[in-house]
Amino acid sequence: VLGAYASFLLVVPENPLPQFMLGVHPFAQHRNGKLVQPWLHPVFMIDIGRPTWTASMIEAYRIVGHFTYLRPFEHGVVLYNPFMMKDVEVPLGGQYLDPWSENCAPVTTWTLAGQSGMVLTKFPKEINV
Repeated sequence: VLGAYASFLLVVPENPLPQFMLGVHPFAQHRNGKLVQPWLHPVFMIDIGRPTWTASMIEAYRIVGHFTYLRPFEHGVVLYNPFMMKDVEVPLGGQYLDPWSENCAPVTTWTLAGQSGMVLTKFPKEINV
């Protein structure tokens, strides 16, 4: 799911038309194979905002010396590695949070398995308590 969503986000326009949407099948089959219920992967709920940069060629998103493509958004960054090889310590160009991690530690690099993607959110500069 993350790989498909990340590759979609690489090409989404800065100001998409209302009809420009990712078709999502909102149902999942239970492990027992009998129950089918509505379910939407949590990654679709992350607010990363609009793209902050749109390249005319997709290769412009590829990070030099890596397999991974990176596209910045207002509140996060999208990573996609279409190659079979794992990409180690991909530089993110800032501090981000892994929304699936419980430690809330900022990351500045990320390792992506082959043919996978990731959505990271911006690390807050200031936390109001």
